[in-house]
Amino acid sequence: MTPVLQARALRVNYGPAVAVAGVDLSIGSGEVVGVVGASGSGKTTLLHCLSGLLTADSGSVHFRDRPIEDMTERQRDELRRSHFGFVFQFGDLVPELTLVENVSLPLRLQGVRAARARERAAEQLEALGIGHLGPRTVGEVSGGELQRAAIARAVVHRPDVVFADEPTGALDDRNSEAVFELLLQQARTNGAAVVLVTHDRHLAARTDRTVVLANGRVVGAGAEVEAG
Repeated sequence: MTPVLQARALRVNYGPAVAVAGVDLSIGSGEVVGVVGASGSGKTTLLHCLSGLLTADSGSVHFRDRPIEDMTERQRDELRRSHFGFVFQFGDLVPELTLVENVSLPLRLQGVRAARARERAAEQLEALGIGHLGPRTVGEVSGGELQRAAIARAVVHRPDVVFADEPTGALDDRNSEAVFELLLQQARTNGAAVVLVTHDRHLAARTDRTVVLANGRVVGAGAEVEAG
């Protein structure tokens, strides 16, 4: 499997504390990788390094054959706009905008005309079962509906990689299951790789492969992890 992302000897220090300690990781196109570990194990820091939101103190991250750390800030911004999608724990949508306006943002940033961007955003919301909520704002929908809209925003521009940081952490079990399934379905429909950071090993065990972190180091990896 050709890697879409490859990390080599990543290390991040926060003062005397080591957040990521020499991590090597390769992620193939279309692969869904779960990253699990206790709070403070380095999961989110690793995700930020892989997505170019944070530059490691040492080591490298390649998107296809391009080293992200060698890119200018403008090039990294363009990489995130065009090739990456993001889903966070609380959605992080713009509260003043409607759902369809939020979902259209990645397309507008790519220069898609407003009418076409709204049309594609509405289609994406419909595909996730919440097309009727497009005119509503963030405060007018439930947590589960909000996360569906966040997934729609993450995949509407057909990214190469979707980064999901605890996307079900604020949801109940029923909504967690639904959101998780929709995230995987939409990513696979669009052929995107997924990096899923989660504390829920029941969900992580259903990914293609899992990486277990402890104290910033990879301490386990494989097709499955023990749920619990």
